[in-house]
Amino acid sequence: MKKFYYLFWTAFIKILIIIIPIKSVRAMLRVIKNNLIAYTYNFMSVDDYTRKKNIKLEQFPLGNNKVSLLNNFYVNVFEDLSYLHDGDNNILEECASSKKTKILAKKSIHIKPDKVKMLDKAVVFALETEHNYWHFTFHCLDKVINLEESGFDGKYIVFGDSYIKELMKLIGISDERVIPVYRNEVYKVLKLYVIDDYFKTDYSALQKVKEKILSNIDLLDIEKYPKRLFVRRIEPYKRTVKNEAEVIELLSQYGFDVIFPDSYSVEEQIKYFYAADIIIAPHGANSTNALYMRENTRFVECFGNYYITPCMLDIIRDNKMSYNMLVSYTNIEGKITDIIGRDEDYLVNLKLLEDTIYNL
Repeated sequence: MKKFYYLFWTAFIKILIIIIPIKSVRAMLRVIKNNLIAYTYNFMSVDDYTRKKNIKLEQFPLGNNKVSLLNNFYVNVFEDLSYLHDGDNNILEECASSKKTKILAKKSIHIKPDKVKMLDKAVVFALETEHNYWHFTFHCLDKVINLEESGFDGKYIVFGDSYIKELMKLIGISDERVIPVYRNEVYKVLKLYVIDDYFKTDYSALQKVKEKILSNIDLLDIEKYPKRLFVRRIEPYKRTVKNEAEVIELLSQYGFDVIFPDSYSVEEQIKYFYAADIIIAPHGANSTNALYMRENTRFVECFGNYYITPCMLDIIRDNKMSYNMLVSYTNIEGKITDIIGRDEDYLVNLKLLEDTIYNL
């Protein structure tokens, strides 16, 4: 009854949006419409869903996660995330963070039977944040290798980013098992594997990922790669180094080569990181490649003082590496910078940088 109530008022407001000429009123009505749409959905965990439907699911442990198998579930794909639902407005919270999931108001789910693509067995990794290299590695690859070890032989639903296909191939997943998905696609999966606590990383599994990927890479020419490396972070990315030219000039005096990872395949990026003894890099997704560095190497990570998230520390420890955090508090004139926000560019303190290099 609740669903039909909200759908009625949603349809009525849609009509008003069409006939009312005043833009500000139409904008207000769209907000109301979106909120009404959101109320037509039920957001729940897998466990709550099974209680509501009074069903018993097949479940099994997966590293430090748990997998539940649901029959005849839908996957609706949008730009930056997908929704897992039963076709009856029940949406699983496991498919994204609770906050992000409920932004569904602007992404009303529609199922047109003739447009639905069928899959026998699948797991979805086209979820919130998985367009990002770091997030895909830390939230997906650990689970992929655990699934493979558990005997999973189904399909992997992932976003269509080229680096994802490269990583899946490097970890040993054949192309026919990888389903790249795009906006507004809908799949019905006869047996859908749903992973709980999706954003929890299994670091022991990531070490297996490292070993597997390195075993599939030709390392015979590794000696040609530089031992000291500075990793650029430039537009279109945020949190770039504003005085990068001065940083590169200083580092060149200490024998550092420079790369911009986007100019290379994933395999080449990994080889650069694997070969290096010392890497200096602004914080960002390319810090992910520190996963592939060798024991007793050193990783120096640059931060602006307003956004410090050393999320590679567990990997650094597991790899038995050394780590330096280079936090820049001052601008070129030596004045304290303003704390503006997490996405602001910053200036690397050259004196601090040189002191860090000198003491390596």
